[in-house]
This record gives sequence, C-alpha cells and structure tokens, in this order.
Amino acid sequence: MHKLALVTGSSRRIGREICLKLASDDYSLILHYCKDQQGVDLLKNELIETYPNLQFFTFQGDLRSSTFVEELSRYCLDRYLIVNLVIHNASIFETDNLSSITYNTLQENFSVHLFQPLLITKWFSKQASEGQIITILDQAISSNKSNYWSYILSKKSLLDATKMVAIELAPKIRVNTILPGMILPSKHGTPDEFHKAVEQTPLKKAPGMNSILGTIDYLLSNEWATGQMIYCDSGEHWNM
Repeated sequence: MHKLALVTGSSRRIGREICLKLASDDYSLILHYCKDQQGVDLLKNELIETYPNLQFFTFQGDLRSSTFVEELSRYCLDRYLIVNLVIHNASIFETDNLSSITYNTLQENFSVHLFQPLLITKWFSKQASEGQIITILDQAISSNKSNYWSYILSKKSLLDATKMVAIELAPKIRVNTILPGMILPSKHGTPDEFHKAVEQTPLKKAPGMNSILGTIDYLLSNEWATGQMIYCDSGEHWNM
C-alpha cells in the first residue's frame, strides 16, 4: 500500500481539488462523502484513470451520526487500511444568528466541525505509528461578527481543539491548520458579490486553489511544522 490519506468531504469544491493534488503526490485515498455519491464516483473514476498504480476507496458516512467513527474504523479494518494523513475538510455552511440558532443547528455544526474531527483524530492517532493531520478552517473565524453563527462558533472551537491536539500528539503526529479566504464563490452569494469581496482584501485578488494546495505541500514536507495556522486569504483576516 502506498501512502494513504483520508479526506472528508471529498466529492466537491476544495475537497475534490485536494484529492487530485494528493494523488499526484503518490497518495492512495479514502474518499469520504455524505450524500454526493455521483460526485465521488466521478472523482474516483478520474483518479483511477489517471493514477492506475494507486488505490482509491469511497466511504459514505454522515458526520452528524454518533456511529461515524465506528463505521470508519470497521471499514478500514475490513480492508487492512492504515491511514497516515487526515485532511479534515467536510463542512456545512448555512446562515443563522443569535435570534435564529436552535439546539439542532448547533448540534449539527458542532458534530460536523468539532466532535467528529476530534473523534476521527483520536481513532487516527491509535492506528498510525506516525502521520499528519491538516484541518481546513475559514479565515472568517478571525471575526466576531457573522451571519453564520453556528458555523463560525463551531469552527472557532475546532481551531482551539487543533492547537490542543498538536501538543497532545507530538512528536508522533504533526497537526496544522489552513484558513482559506475567498477561494470559490459561495452558494449563498453571486459571482459579482464574490469579486467585490475580493477587491476589499489587501492584495485585491482571490487566493485560488493553488494557495491551499501549495500550503499543503509546505506542511507535508516541513517536518518542523506543527501547530501552525496559515491563512490563504490575500490578507482578508486583517480587515476583521
């Protein structure tokens, strides 16, 4: 088995591009998805065609389920898979605020953005003799103003958890964080709104996927990097 990475939320957008990049770096992959089977099947077929010497597995699981890690563990044990890189990428992104949050919205966001990443990390640290974890967050957590309360609050919590995990798992496992900015237009906005927001960043240009992929390269190759938080946002967080 080659190097094996687990990427959560792999079928679309940033997750998909990360998978393509890791395969180009000789990683076999566990492609996690929740509902988008068509998207993950298309990705898997593309990877198999391009990298026939690698192995690609698809794992369906709902990060809101309390049995997610148990199912993931069983999936890997049944196939004798040992993961040595985890990319926490999966996310949900819906608007809410203090007046509209509910127990359920908080529960869903914290499950996807905090509880399950922590439990996956716990499982990963027990099955790997060494390895790396990279958490994809959001530069917007630098602000305390938001129209996405549940999302931002849970992502802020994941940042703190990542710092604690980096200390706990050293030196066996390195743990780092990427905070993207205006990478791709949001489903909640228009292309024009995206471009206007980009113009308000200090560098006045969208970081693009290469900013994330280049940062992953840096983190994977730099054996001295752990507990790092790297913004890929054209300086947007300085406007917060």
